Amino acid sequence: MSRLHDLYLDRALEGPLALETFIDQILQGSFGPVSADEVYSFLDQVEQDMLQNIQIKAQELPLYAASLGDAEARVREQVEALRNRVRRRLEG
Repeated sequence: MSRLHDLYLDRALEGPLALETFIDQILQGSFGPVSADEVYSFLDQVEQDMLQNIQIKAQELPLYAASLGDAEARVREQVEALRNRVRRRLEG
């Protein structure tokens, strides 16, 4: 796991933390300097975690299996929007 991933998990354990909020904190420099690649790697990890959780829930409950494709698409869209935000701020 990456430093950012560890920080995100630690903060999420303290209470609800939207991924968008955490990305904003990163971009504001709250965790020190970061490279675009470091943030992209973090987002890749989070996306993988989220998609894996969706798969597990779909296996556990048929109700979730019916909306599996939609849930996965929403995650991919959310993460891609965050990648674009990072791209504009750190590579812009």
